[in-house]
Amino acid sequence: MKRLRIITIVLLMMIVLLWFVPITEFLTPSTSLKDESIGPFSIGNKIDEQLLSLYGINQKDKQPGGYGYSGDDIYIKTDYHHYIESISISNHLETSRGIKTGNIDEDVITAYGNNYYTYKEMGLGEAIEYKDKKQRIKLTAWTVENEVKYIWLFSY
Repeated sequence: MKRLRIITIVLLMMIVLLWFVPITEFLTPSTSLKDESIGPFSIGNKIDEQLLSLYGINQKDKQPGGYGYSGDDIYIKTDYHHYIESISISNHLETSRGIKTGNIDEDVITAYGNNYYTYKEMGLGEAIEYKDKKQRIKLTAWTVENEVKYIWLFSY
């Protein structure tokens, strides 16, 4: 009887845990994002000051762990040595596989494949997220009513 009670408690705890922890991220197979970029910017590359001005990125701020560079429709985060850790866009530039804001969610899936998971974020919409487990890079396309509004490429 005591053993049945312990098994029941453990099962209930697992159900509650699965309810609150999104495990689809861990179960989704990896997608290669090795050579992925947004415009001329790639994760792990050193920031190019000339490219920044060419793309209208005119503000540099010190951030925790590095620097943030921002323009009208782009934000780039680097470490203290100016290596890119994160790129987010809301207009103009496209990924190395041709995805840009204004595309529909099916375009993203056609370009990157079926190894993705989704979740919702208040204020941003629904995320279609790809994860390269070997390179430790994620690509997120934020959609509203099936249209891509924001794209985020980042290391984790």
